[in-house]
Amino acid sequence: DTATTAIYTLSLHDALPIYQGYATSEWNLNNLPVVPNSILKQIDMDISGMKVPWLYVGMCFSTFCWHVEDHWTPSINFLHWGEPKTWYGIPAKYAEKAETVMRESATELFQTQPDLLHHIVTTMNPNVLQAHGVPVYRMDQYAGEFIITFCRGYHAGFNHGYNLAEAVNFAPPDWLQIGRKCVEHYSMMRRFCVFCHDELVCKMATHPESLTLQVAAVCFKDMLTLVEQEKVHRRALLEGGVRAAETGAVHPVICCLGLREAHRKGGRLERALQIGRASCRERV
Repeated sequence: DTATTAIYTLSLHDALPIYQGYATSEWNLNNLPVVPNSILKQIDMDISGMKVPWLYVGMCFSTFCWHVEDHWTPSINFLHWGEPKTWYGIPAKYAEKAETVMRESATELFQTQPDLLHHIVTTMNPNVLQAHGVPVYRMDQYAGEFIITFCRGYHAGFNHGYNLAEAVNFAPPDWLQIGRKCVEHYSMMRRFCVFCHDELVCKMATHPESLTLQVAAVCFKDMLTLVEQEKVHRRALLEGGVRAAETGAVHPVICCLGLREAHRKGGRLERALQIGRASCRERV
């Protein structure tokens, strides 16, 4: 598919009466990522493709390769008009098995580029995956229909002809715990995050009055996890001989990122803070 950012911010005042209902609807993909119960609402910046919808122009047999969404968020795709799309999906609990099959089927490619699946350039016959015990489900999407992909659900597909679709991500409250697991996975793969998960949690905890009850509950649980992980990382640094910390105007989220990365790589605190600042520039 050819992707382009959807920029059509028509105000309610300017919208024709027949379109005002659509302009305010939560099913409008400009609104869905920022409804009160979506955690993406708490991210201040506009993230193209995640919070801001993309439009996809499809041609006959144009494809989208196997991938999961950034930060393992759910996604929603609406086919506005044109020929159908065929989708293939893999349940989230088989994600790691699917990755193993792909790596074993293209060993040389993955040896030179271990994060190949993150670049959305990998395609594989669904029959091959099924032959290795990975269930693959097929669905045809017609004009006027939505397709929703779930957290860490691998999906791929192709277009039957000329069409126009729109897609965006969203994050219900139960995504937050999955999002933390995704960040840990990104750390192992040495991939930069699209946004800082820890900063997001800290921001929500700092402004609880802006949260719904469901979001506040999952934020509390994730904050406890964050604190416990931070204790483990700091204890490891102390046991490793670190006795002094750099002082200055360093954001606590930067420290957290740096400490975590240093603990994983066995580095010292000075290197930790340096990594943290670099991570902050990339992610925050």
